[in-house]
Amino acid sequence: INLALQREAEKALAASGRPGAFVAVDADTGDILAMVSYPSFDPNLFIGGIGEADYRELADRDDAPFFDRAVLGEYPPGSTFKPFVALAGLEWGYLDGLNTKFVGPPVVLIAGRQFKNWSSESEGLMDLRYAIMRSCNTWFYQAAIQMGPYAISDVSRRFGVGEKPNIALPAVASGHIPDPKGYGDLKSLANFSIGQGRVLASPLQMALSMAALANGTHV
Repeated sequence: INLALQREAEKALAASGRPGAFVAVDADTGDILAMVSYPSFDPNLFIGGIGEADYRELADRDDAPFFDRAVLGEYPPGSTFKPFVALAGLEWGYLDGLNTKFVGPPVVLIAGRQFKNWSSESEGLMDLRYAIMRSCNTWFYQAAIQMGPYAISDVSRRFGVGEKPNIALPAVASGHIPDPKGYGDLKSLANFSIGQGRVLASPLQMALSMAALANGTHV
């Protein structure tokens, strides 16, 4: 742990005033440099035994200071999941980098339902690199429908999403990558492509997965 970074993370989360988590990982070594869950509590209260009233005050709070959001929280990873979708398409041969192009409209109709981009403007014709740069949802919907669920499931699991991180803690969230056998309908694929729907990951998982992506190390 880098103490200065840990303290800065704690201050930033406290300043936000909202429950959250922060994880920083050294991409070369995989070492955790900072890991914060907010709100938290003073562990010194437990030295010698915490009083019942103090314990109950913490345990009953709506913002759950005892819950480690960084390690145990499971959330839709959203657009941070898109690089793994892109790599899945490349590795499985469905996408060809700069040569694969889809348009990026503000909305696409998939199985009778409207799926939106974050932007209300048309993004035009985009290759894979530009689609990642713009984080274009509607581009990734189309890419996922072309590649299917197995490629996305395979690559994201190989980077550790949906698997418990190998860390010496008594309880660690595994997140969730849906079984591709039952998650290949068009609507599910659209959600799969942007890290929504039934896709879940902890902040620790995503930090470690991104570190692996940055240094090129995965199974």
